[in-house]
Amino acid sequence: MVLITDRWLSPAAAHARHVMTCHIEAPSAWDSTVSLLVLVETLLASVQDRTWDVTEGRLKRLEELYARSRFFRRHR
Repeated sequence: MVLITDRWLSPAAAHARHVMTCHIEAPSAWDSTVSLLVLVETLLASVQDRTWDVTEGRLKRLEELYARSRFFRRHR
């Protein structure tokens, strides 16, 4: 299991094989989640590249389902 957490470590870290921490402090009234988003998207891109033979079919099927549901409409 991979855990992505802030620098204070979630209690779930004790159960994770890999723990990735992100510093989320920002000079505002709330913390920024930008570092978490960058890490997650980088991991997803890497997994996609390594498993493209399987991933491509799944993504095409998901896009077909979105199109059929008409819930997620494209803006023109």
